[in-house]
Amino acid sequence: MARGKRWTQEENEFLMKLVEEGLTLEQIFQSDKFPGRTARAIDAQIKRLSIVSQKKNFIVSQITPVDIISLEEVLKSWSDAFQKLCKLESVTKAGLERFRILFMAASKYAALLEAYHHYAEVEKRLERIERVLEELQKNRAGKD
Repeated sequence: MARGKRWTQEENEFLMKLVEEGLTLEQIFQSDKFPGRTARAIDAQIKRLSIVSQKKNFIVSQITPVDIISLEEVLKSWSDAFQKLCKLESVTKAGLERFRILFMAASKYAALLEAYHHYAEVEKRLERIERVLEELQKNRAGKD
């Protein structure tokens, strides 16, 4: 594999600046700011420098509490996703990563759901104990 000329510190800094400004690989290559460099070489250098482009209009909606879903619902969703994955002829790396995250979350959900139900039961018991304690204190105060 032939190697081109070494990247200078100035080129690296300029490349980082362009990526941080949100330019795509194609835009950087077509700008002719790096004469003698192929799009592949520019892409490799971006990866080498661990540059991650920042999308300027990246919006994340507020995460809000939702009703707890049953383990059966989680398994149905997991099964549906798995069947869709099996039917695909090709999968992008990002798509595969989404499936991996879904499967990892589903595998942890049972333990989390069990812990949630356990803590909910503990809270109910604690509320009952507090009510009984209040009654006992009222009865004792009435006797004094």
